[in-house]
Amino acid sequence: MDYEVSSELQQHLDNNEKLIWSGQPQKGIIFRKADIIVIPFSLLWCGFAIFWFTTALKSGAPILFALFGLPFVVIGLIFVFGRFLIDAKQREHTFYGLTADRIIIKSGVLKSR
Repeated sequence: MDYEVSSELQQHLDNNEKLIWSGQPQKGIIFRKADIIVIPFSLLWCGFAIFWFTTALKSGAPILFALFGLPFVVIGLIFVFGRFLIDAKQREHTFYGLTADRIIIKSGVLKSR
């Protein structure tokens, strides 16, 4: 049993409860089967959004027209990079515990639940 994990879960145990097992999901960046489709799509999305945004800026179009593309660039960057970082951070703050009576899952980056 990992000491860091058990100390994270101690406050969630009842008086007579003891952890039988505790653990955490794998840390770091993980690629899944769905990434075979999502990665090419995210690269196309982000590439087109950046192309559209820079073209709108360089062409002398109204600034509002260029700013319209900014959310699509941000979404594209999250698709390409952010989702891996967010997932890794979420798993880093996830703890599992097993007692004789129940299963405890503590999770959350900004607020634990």
